[in-house]
Amino acid sequence: MSNGATASQGERLSSVLVVEDDFLVRAVAVAHLEERGFSVVEAQTADEAMVILSDDRSIAAVFSDVQMPGSMDGIALARWLARTCPKVKVLLTSGMMDPDQSAGCRFIAKPYSLEEMERVLRSLLVPLPES
Repeated sequence: MSNGATASQGERLSSVLVVEDDFLVRAVAVAHLEERGFSVVEAQTADEAMVILSDDRSIAAVFSDVQMPGSMDGIALARWLARTCPKVKVLLTSGMMDPDQSAGCRFIAKPYSLEEMERVLRSLLVPLPES
């Protein structure tokens, strides 16, 4: 399947958790990823994401906004993931942050294109060749 192609009927790619407090931004990202064959779970806050991640070990990647309401932001969520679920890949996004502040995670600036989001998530989920 090419990067821009949709998954064939019944085929599902990796499970992605989209964490975004803006409903419309989240809905568009979720719809795009589902259309492209990903299994998608969504959360409005990092606190909600932590509960989901504690219960669902099938999630392979998290795509999270940095600034959002709740007890932690996207960077704190990424640090929590590094400690508790180190195999889960993280992609952060923000319109108000320097990429150098992304806690060592991949980062795309807002506004991002849906294609860019998908491309970076796919690159995170590609298994590394064995040595």
